[in-house]
Amino acid sequence: MKTPRAIPVLIAAALAVAVPRADALDFVLHATTVEEDGLSREQLYVRNDERSNVLLTLPARWARNDGAASLTVIPPDINNSLVRVEKSSLAPDTTWRDKGLETYRRRAEADVPQGAAGLQCKEEHDDPLPIFGWKAHEFVFAYEFFGQAYRRSVVFVNLNAREQIVLTCVAPAERFDQVRAAGFDLLRSWQVVAAR
Repeated sequence: MKTPRAIPVLIAAALAVAVPRADALDFVLHATTVEEDGLSREQLYVRNDERSNVLLTLPARWARNDGAASLTVIPPDINNSLVRVEKSSLAPDTTWRDKGLETYRRRAEADVPQGAAGLQCKEEHDDPLPIFGWKAHEFVFAYEFFGQAYRRSVVFVNLNAREQIVLTCVAPAERFDQVRAAGFDLLRSWQVVAAR
């Protein structure tokens, strides 16, 4: 049986709307009102491109700093901590091996504050966020800064074959798991919808 010509075109159009595009993402937050079960609530979103937006949920009561290239959220009760999502300056890699992996590791290390002592890459994970078909690689660093032990997670997330974002989660070591979980939840909350 032959597939009608319109079906592949419809599938391609649906996929074009359903995938966030890092080059088009504008991390300035906007709000809209959503009606659910007879109740109204505010829903935050960022613009993906002229045809779609990305709905997202920020951690409750966290401060936010948004701009065209990145979105940073800061917990109210954990000093010197943050979660940042930004456009990547690197081209996506799907193998996360050899020379390409070293390039990513160096990029991840570059954001560690100058003066940090004892920097070590403690963990690496392929696809720590198994969602939306995204391929990703995570580096988890440990270091000391002004006598305080810190952990930093840097996750390179390939949105598609050409575009990539970076999720960075930083916190004192004893609160790191909580901050990292909030960062992962932020990305899990993404929902691409048609622009209105």
